[in-house]
Amino acid sequence: MTISETERTSVEPDGGSTTASTRLSDELWAEIFSFCLPSSKFVKPSPQDAPLLLCNVCSDWRHIALTTPKLWSSLAVHIIRPSELTPVFVQSWIDRSGVLPLSLSLETSPLCSNSTEDTLDKTVSVLFSYASRWLNISFTLSSPIGNALPTLENAPLLREFSLHPSPYSKTRYAIPFNIAPHLRRFKWTPCWDLLAVRGIPWNQLTHLVLERGLSLLGCIDALRLCPMLVECGLSATLVQSITPFSPPISHNNLRVLRITTDEHLGVFFDSLVIPHLEGLMVDIEDEYVHDFLTGYARHVDTICPQLVDFVTRSGCILSSLMLRNTCFEPEELVDCLQICPELRALSICNGRQRGTVTDSVVHRLTVQSHTITDPSSSPPVLCPNLRQIQLINSTNCSNGLLGQMVESRHNHPTNPLTLFSGATSKKLSDPDIDILRACAKSGLRVAFQDGSTAISES
Repeated sequence: MTISETERTSVEPDGGSTTASTRLSDELWAEIFSFCLPSSKFVKPSPQDAPLLLCNVCSDWRHIALTTPKLWSSLAVHIIRPSELTPVFVQSWIDRSGVLPLSLSLETSPLCSNSTEDTLDKTVSVLFSYASRWLNISFTLSSPIGNALPTLENAPLLREFSLHPSPYSKTRYAIPFNIAPHLRRFKWTPCWDLLAVRGIPWNQLTHLVLERGLSLLGCIDALRLCPMLVECGLSATLVQSITPFSPPISHNNLRVLRITTDEHLGVFFDSLVIPHLEGLMVDIEDEYVHDFLTGYARHVDTICPQLVDFVTRSGCILSSLMLRNTCFEPEELVDCLQICPELRALSICNGRQRGTVTDSVVHRLTVQSHTITDPSSSPPVLCPNLRQIQLINSTNCSNGLLGQMVESRHNHPTNPLTLFSGATSKKLSDPDIDILRACAKSGLRVAFQDGSTAISES
């Protein structure tokens, strides 16, 4: 299908124009049309959405839409069958964008047949012919087809680039450019030897995501290579035993860090100082790992001491903390939360039900009336500024205590809880359910589910 074929399917009202269109200039209509575009970063062609929808109203609107470059400077190409979004369609769409910088994505389905390989290769050629105007580019090649991506000498305008090849691909896709002087955001999965990669200006990146293929040492190297990072997501999937860096590596610009691995994160935190970190997400793949010495599964080693030392050593003020499968004991969780007094968002998630948030933890999270008037009273409430709490498979407390904690925070006069969410495989007690439902009715956003009951805002 081509754009012209899509246009010929439109139904044009009698007269071909409207009274309003004769009163407003084409320039004003073009500006109005620009606000009709989908909010997604890459526009997926659809007769039900702009810009194609605008072409199907009347001849005046079609003319204005087709001659407004801003409407055509973004395109999401999803190839499943050879007939879908042909290279001719793609080229026709992009040609209408004039000389504007382009946001383009190419995605292939894992269900693609080999018959789509020619369509894919021709589409890639079309997209690469506009490389001098690339601004934001994403390649998600989920099917094991296609030839290697062409290699460009220069992508002069490129600011954001994502590459997601299939792990089953016949081709080991490389970064398809040698120079990208304005690149700031880079996402690559699976990745390999960072030092061997050409074309990525590591020292000027502000946002980085590297998944699958890195070791913990590779994760640390990524932070060393990218001193300007503000946000970073790293995934270590290669088992490697390393010793902590001494002295620890300091990163002065990082604000948000997500680290995913199977174990051994203690040495990672022992190797770093991040003084301005605000958001930290620690994601352990599974709370159980295979022990090669015994041949049996065992719990992952705790990282609580190293995490506490890292936050203390860095002197950072965390506002957001997510802990997944960290297997903290209740007293370890208290130790961790005590060094995060400014937390605004807390998420404790487990893949399996594990009672990390017990009575002792819930008591410390509950706002007592005397602590509101006298914050220095002992013991002080943990994380007094929390606005969002998520607990997934992590609660094991007495009847009514969880609800009382949530209610006490929701009713706080100056720092009220705004969102409570999560899930548990255990059945919530009736007192907990009643309190959470009452909180939802009084304005708290609640999205919590046990094995049989879903509690949500009314």
